[in-house]
Amino acid sequence: QIAISLRLTGRLREARDYYYQAYTMNRESGNRVEEAGDTARLAIGNLFLGHFDEAYQLCTTALSLARELGIRYDEWFATEDLGLVLRAVGRWREATEHLERALSLAEEVGYPTRSSNSLLGFACAMLGDLERAKELLETARSAQSGSPTEEYLADAIRGLGLVAEYEGEAEEAERLYGEALALVVKRGDRCQEGWTLVDLGRLRVRMGREAEATRDLEQALAIGREAEQPSLTVLAVSYLASHSVDATQTALDAFAEYETRVEHASRMEARFALWKVTSDLVHLEEAHRLLRYLQEHAPPDYRDTMIANVPLHRDIAAAWAAQGTLNS
Repeated sequence: QIAISLRLTGRLREARDYYYQAYTMNRESGNRVEEAGDTARLAIGNLFLGHFDEAYQLCTTALSLARELGIRYDEWFATEDLGLVLRAVGRWREATEHLERALSLAEEVGYPTRSSNSLLGFACAMLGDLERAKELLETARSAQSGSPTEEYLADAIRGLGLVAEYEGEAEEAERLYGEALALVVKRGDRCQEGWTLVDLGRLRVRMGREAEATRDLEQALAIGREAEQPSLTVLAVSYLASHSVDATQTALDAFAEYETRVEHASRMEARFALWKVTSDLVHLEEAHRLLRYLQEHAPPDYRDTMIANVPLHRDIAAAWAAQGTLNS
C-alpha cells in the first residue's frame, strides 16, 4: 500500500525503491511465492522511470516464476506487465499477444478483466482497429462504473477519448478526456493526470485552442518533471514547442537528456512534433524510422490499418512521402 501511495502521488523513484526492498527481502528469505509478485511490481516501477531493459528482464523472470509455482494470479499480472514493457519498446506484435493472453487468463480464472480490457483496447486503437478498441474500452467502462474505487474507469474513458480523436470527433474526444481528467484528479493519480493533460493539450493544439493547450501542456510538463517520468516530460515539452521558441530549445535539451528512456511511440510522436516546428529533417527522418519499426513489429493484419486509421501515423507517412517527392 505504501508503494501504491507513492506511485499515485508521482513519487515514482521512491515507489520503485520500495518495490526493490520488498523484492530483495523476499528473495533473500527464500519466499518464492511473494517474490513472483514483487518481481513484477519492481518491473513496472522500472518501466515508469524508463529503464526498459531492467523492466523486461524482471517481467520475464516474474512470469517464469509464476508459471513454475502455478500461481495463476501472478501469471496474469506478469503477462499483462510484460505486454506493457513490450509495447513501450515498440514490439507491438508481442505486446498484443501478451495483452490478449492476459485477458484470457483473467477470464479463465475469474479475475476482474477491467484493466486487461482497457490495456488491450488502447493497443487496438494504436493499431487502427478502432471498432475492437471501442468494444473493449466500453466493456471496461461498464464493468467499472459505480464500483467503490473506480480504479480503472479513467483509463477506459481516456481510451475512448483516443478513439474519438482518431475518428475525427474532436469535441467528443475533449469531453471524454475532460471526464477522465476529473476522475484521476479526484483519485490523486498524478502520472495519469499528466498523461491525460497531454492528450487534452495535443487535441487543443490541433483545434487551434492555443491558450488552453499551453495550460494543459505546462501542467503535464510540471508533473512529468516532478515524477521523473521521461516519456511524459519529453512529449509535453515537444507539443509546447509548437507555439514557443523557448520551449523548442527546452524540448531539444530534454531529448538529449532522456531519449533512451522515452517509450518508442512517445519518441516518435515527439520527434514529429519537433519536425513541424523546426523543419529540421533529422526529426522527420527519425519519426519515420520509428514508425517503420512499429509497422514491422506490428501484427501482420494491422500493418495497413495502423497507418490508415491512426492520424499521427498517417501524417508521418504522408510527410515522408511528400519529402521524397520534393527530393525526386
